[in-house]
Amino acid sequence: MSTHRSQRNSGDHGSGRTSVRKSSNPLYRSSDRAQSWFGFLLIIGLVVGLPAAAISVGTTTLHTGMETVQTQNAERHPVKARLVSDAKPAPDPAGSGSPVRMPVRWTDKDGTRHQGVAQVAPGTKAGTIVNTWADRGGSITEPPMTSKQAVATAWLAGAVTGGATLTVFLLARAGFVYMLDRRRYAQWEAEWQLLEPRWSRRSQG
Repeated sequence: MSTHRSQRNSGDHGSGRTSVRKSSNPLYRSSDRAQSWFGFLLIIGLVVGLPAAAISVGTTTLHTGMETVQTQNAERHPVKARLVSDAKPAPDPAGSGSPVRMPVRWTDKDGTRHQGVAQVAPGTKAGTIVNTWADRGGSITEPPMTSKQAVATAWLAGAVTGGATLTVFLLARAGFVYMLDRRRYAQWEAEWQLLEPRWSRRSQG
């Protein structure tokens, strides 16, 4: 008798486990499955695509930047110009002492005289030697880009690309979830239209 009871209890327990396994998550819908798979694919895309995009843009920017460094260093050269007149401070309510643009003169190695405008500190006296840069045409220009600046620009471009790629993936996920939610709400509304009359009759009874 005890053996029979043991087998029956064992059978009931096994049946219960099977029932729980079949209905472990009865609310899991096809839209939930689609959302899970889409999220999984997005993660794979991020793991593969984000580094690839950031490295590609960073490498391209670095290559372009190093070419600019070489070109500008070949086309620009440092000059020692002489300040023509005293550099009077420009009106500056904040009193920050910002550089002012003043006329300068210098002579090239071939004896050609040039005149231009360079930035100097306020209060600099006439005749002071000013270190600046000039292009091949003898015009004052900005210093050439350095290798460090090219590397920093490449890192920045890669970081911005990575951030933009992440934003696109997150927006894609948000858009997909929004579309699924609208579909779910529509399904819930349709089901409620069918069930609500039955519940109303039950409550009235």
